[in-house]
Amino acid sequence: MARKTATHQPGLFDAKPPQVTPCPRRMIELRGFLECLMREIAQTLGKVESGEDNHEQDNG
Repeated sequence: MARKTATHQPGLFDAKPPQVTPCPRRMIELRGFLECLMREIAQTLGKVESGEDNHEQDNG
């Protein structure tokens, strides 16, 4: 018989997502992080599409 837990952790497909609002300072930090991450993704995709990415690291 399956045991039921007292606290329910929300899952990916729950009907109602949890509402969490970060403080304004954290939002600024998160925006900067997201902008940097998106820039890195765009640069990597550009390299892959142009054939520059050779999957070898320069260890020298």
